[in-house]
Amino acid sequence: MEERNKKSAEYISLRQKLEKQSKKNQLAKATPISEGNTLKLLHKLQMHKIELEMQNAVLIESEEKFKAIFNNAEDGMFVFDLGTRTPFLCNPSCARMLGYKQEEFLSLDISDIHPKEDLPFIFEQIDKLHMEEKPLIKDVRFRRKNGTTFFADITPSLIRTDKKDYVLLNFKDITERKLMEEELKKHREELENLVKERTAKLQLEINGRKKAEELLLSEKEFMAKSQAIAHLGSWELDIVDNILLWSDESYRIFGLHPHEFEATYEAFLKIVHPDDRKAVNDAYSNSIKQGKDNYEIIHRIILKATGEIRYVHERCEHIKDNTGKIIRSVGFTQDITEQKLEENKREAVTKLLNIANIHTDIKSFIHEVTDFLQKLSACDAVGIRIKSGEDYPYFETRGFPKEFVCLENSLFARNQDGQLLRDNTGNPALECICGEVICHMSNSSTPYFTSKGSFWTNSATQLCNSISKTDRKIRVRNRCIIEGYESVALIPLHARGESLGLLQFNDKSKGHFSSNAISFLEYLAEYLSVALSRFIAEDQLKKLNEELEDRVRQRTKEFDSERQRLYDVLETLPVYVILLDKDYRVPFANKFFRDRFGESHGKRCYEYLFKKDAPCDNCETYKVMKTNSSHFWEWTGPDGRNYEIYDYPFIEKDGSRMILEMGIDITERKKAEKRIAELASIPQLSPVLIIELDEACNLYYLNPEAKSILPILENENCLRCEFFANLNDIIKKIKKQKVKSLYREIEYNDKWYGQFIYSAPNSRILIYSNDITDHKKTEEMRERLISIIEKSSDFIGFADAKDKNIIYLNAAGREMCGIRKNEDVSNLKLSEIHPEWANKKICEEMLPAVIRDGTWKGECSFINIKNKHEIPVSMVISSHNNAKGEIEVFSTISRDISLLKKEQQERLDLEKQLYHSQRIEDIGAIASGITHDFNNILATILGLTDILLSKNYEDYTKIEYIKMINTAAKRGTSLTKQILAFSKPNEIKYEVIDILPIIHETLKMLESSLKHVAQTSVTVIPKQRRPIIGDASQIGQMLLNLILNARDAMEGKWGKLDIILDEVSLLPNKLPLKELKSGSYLKLTIRDTGRGITPDIKEKIFEKFFTSKGAKGTGLGLSVVKRVLNNHKGTITLNSEPGKGTTFDIYIPTADAS
Repeated sequence: MEERNKKSAEYISLRQKLEKQSKKNQLAKATPISEGNTLKLLHKLQMHKIELEMQNAVLIESEEKFKAIFNNAEDGMFVFDLGTRTPFLCNPSCARMLGYKQEEFLSLDISDIHPKEDLPFIFEQIDKLHMEEKPLIKDVRFRRKNGTTFFADITPSLIRTDKKDYVLLNFKDITERKLMEEELKKHREELENLVKERTAKLQLEINGRKKAEELLLSEKEFMAKSQAIAHLGSWELDIVDNILLWSDESYRIFGLHPHEFEATYEAFLKIVHPDDRKAVNDAYSNSIKQGKDNYEIIHRIILKATGEIRYVHERCEHIKDNTGKIIRSVGFTQDITEQKLEENKREAVTKLLNIANIHTDIKSFIHEVTDFLQKLSACDAVGIRIKSGEDYPYFETRGFPKEFVCLENSLFARNQDGQLLRDNTGNPALECICGEVICHMSNSSTPYFTSKGSFWTNSATQLCNSISKTDRKIRVRNRCIIEGYESVALIPLHARGESLGLLQFNDKSKGHFSSNAISFLEYLAEYLSVALSRFIAEDQLKKLNEELEDRVRQRTKEFDSERQRLYDVLETLPVYVILLDKDYRVPFANKFFRDRFGESHGKRCYEYLFKKDAPCDNCETYKVMKTNSSHFWEWTGPDGRNYEIYDYPFIEKDGSRMILEMGIDITERKKAEKRIAELASIPQLSPVLIIELDEACNLYYLNPEAKSILPILENENCLRCEFFANLNDIIKKIKKQKVKSLYREIEYNDKWYGQFIYSAPNSRILIYSNDITDHKKTEEMRERLISIIEKSSDFIGFADAKDKNIIYLNAAGREMCGIRKNEDVSNLKLSEIHPEWANKKICEEMLPAVIRDGTWKGECSFINIKNKHEIPVSMVISSHNNAKGEIEVFSTISRDISLLKKEQQERLDLEKQLYHSQRIEDIGAIASGITHDFNNILATILGLTDILLSKNYEDYTKIEYIKMINTAAKRGTSLTKQILAFSKPNEIKYEVIDILPIIHETLKMLESSLKHVAQTSVTVIPKQRRPIIGDASQIGQMLLNLILNARDAMEGKWGKLDIILDEVSLLPNKLPLKELKSGSYLKLTIRDTGRGITPDIKEKIFEKFFTSKGAKGTGLGLSVVKRVLNNHKGTITLNSEPGKGTTFDIYIPTADAS
């Protein structure tokens, strides 16, 4: 600084010498010189020396300004020779960005600072400069000294001189913008040393004047162009005279023209933003008062012409005189608005993303975002609209009056009934600019809309005045103007082509927004839209999960129902059915088995059936466990009866192996067979009918058993007896087929007989017949059991293990897969009845497990071939080996798992119903006891008051008091009768009744609980109303439930309860409900002003046990109302809106209509 002050003093001294010399020259011209040529030459040399010194001082001043601008620029700048493509000058920012020192950089050329693959493009751009083109090159890669690269925006500028062409290259690092102040100071000193050396040379070389003048002119032009390119303006303030000098670029930065600006420090402060003005003045003043060498600050300015706010970076060096006093400030001003806006964008987006990350629901997220946007925009009011159906109401607002939000909530036009109005294309009719912005109907050609579809204005009043009333392209409601909002901005929220909503910013001042501010808000809106779409998607996913859970619960309920039905069938079978596990325990036994052998109580079969300590030797049943195949045998039970046993392998749902055993009582059949065997050799004692006929079918022989049954005699033709029906046809068939015998079964006298008809020698016919009624029943029972398996609701099927062809499907399996009853399934592959994902699971997981372990259990799915519907099932697959031990067949038992879930839900509902029923019975018992004791007390009061009233009292007041006590006691008695009637309802007694007294009686009973909640009114429209036929007790209970519901709905605020009684005639074409018939009805309306009923529970309120009151409610009130009306052939309708109250309309036929 001392050196710079010294140079300034020398500059002033040289200027004074030049002025004195000029005066001497003028004097010399007026007075002829008498000295010789030598004196003239000396004079000229002296003048040349003075002029050179003056030029050097000017050059030093010019270079000081250039160095302050060039070396303090934040952007990288360097100059290179266009012919050789080598740099000869660079600023510190350029060297820092590329990782070189300045002297190292000056030894490079263009190819050293760019990647090799980018050089053709770079040289192409340099060639364009020869043609005087000035393109702005974006995203050009530079290569640092360490080999790393970075992207930068380049602004090249061609500088032409008489001898050479130069290129000034200004580049901005997109990723990092930092000042290197210490580096700038170091290189500034180096440049000052270069200037000193150049000055010394100029003093020694007089002939270099012309070169110095050319260099000075070139550098002045270079400095002006450099400032324009870098948006860097220089300035100089003469503190003594308060004169402020600005470069042309400084005027452009501040949006001024030289003739518009009073060049003083005070005038400069007026341009500074009011909020920053004091800080700027304090910083500059303190730097002068404290004698600092420099001053630096970042602040805002307001452009006079547009009102736009911009950010600038100012820095200056103070120049002192010989006494050390600061007399001058030289500095620069750089427009850093874009950099500042980018920083603000990053901060705002970071804040917005943090808000989105800490919230899990859209409501709290939007709540905090609204606060953030109002603070960020500094607007009086901010609102966020989010799509709901076809409308876009306010989701959250700040600063708007409640009336404004209420009136402006809907964007679409509606008729008097509140229905949405639509245009010819079916879209909702728009009434506001908000709707146009949301629906992409903006006109970007107008100054009010941006290219991204946003709308903004800094004067809503001026906007409305500029729009023609007859031809409005912009639809406005003027509500913002009525509320005094002048500055309005509407930013759309879009995500993946879908309109999500709108951001609304309102401020009562004019000029609140700028184009940069709107771009900033649009930038934020893009991030907000992404976050908002995420919350919306999460809400939709949550709803889908809830729907899925409902479907699962419904399927479980159906499964439980089917399971119960199967259980009921097993319980009614006339055979026993049990399950045995590997530990000989009986986890299931049907009623037939339990009745015969009792409950197992967890004991093993051999323990409680045979009282043994170990399993039976060579147990037939458990052979199934070894062979994994079915087994049939006969067994004599501990009850001494004979059973035909069918054992099958069974897989439990947890994968454990069990045995399914069915036993048919064949004791009677065995006895019959034994009897036949014993009497076979004695026809006379045989229970079998033995009959012999001759060729003409005349009776030849009957054994005793046949005689006891058949009413025919010897030598009598037997064809007239029904026992021998169609016998001729049988005989002809025997002769035709040339067989010895035929067997047939025939019903005779309510019994079944089996007949073996033989063709005996001598043309005789022998008939052996026995009573097979019991056997017939046994066979029917066996077929029924097989039919149960065939008709089982579970899928049962077999498939060939080799080619995976289906061998057998039961009826349930055919129905599940959409296969006709008699359709051949032998050519059907397993893959055809399973979806693709299930086939993959079968091949990769299920069949390998079956081959390895013998069985597999889990969940899978079938697919219906006809409708392609996928059916989830719980499946068990087993393998079956042939005699060689090879797997020959796969079997499966599958069950629709949705039925299980349905039955579970039904069981929970039944348990809940039982609990509430018991609770009501308890309440009835308590009420009965209380009313009994209370009636005793009231009877005493009534008796005493009657005795007192029978006496004569002179005091009239006492008599009135006694009468009041008597009346109150009677009312108490009536009340206890009602309570007792409610607690012990009698059978319905239909009679002709008037409903009005019941209404008054119910209101009287509830008077104490209603008087603090609502004002009650009863309106009777017809003067002569017709009665109804009904039960007064049930009608009273219905009214009690409805009025109590109305009271609870108005709890917490004063309301109004209206009861209206009317009589209406319903025509066939004007029935309010389908279940009503035309005729005369008594219409009872109960209306309250309570909190109302939300649409999602309207369909459920009449369901039993449904309540919206939590633990306070029983869920029986309105279901009782519905039941009472069903008993009286009436019905009820509901009309309710949340926050506006509820109205119930009750229709009951009048007596003549009933």
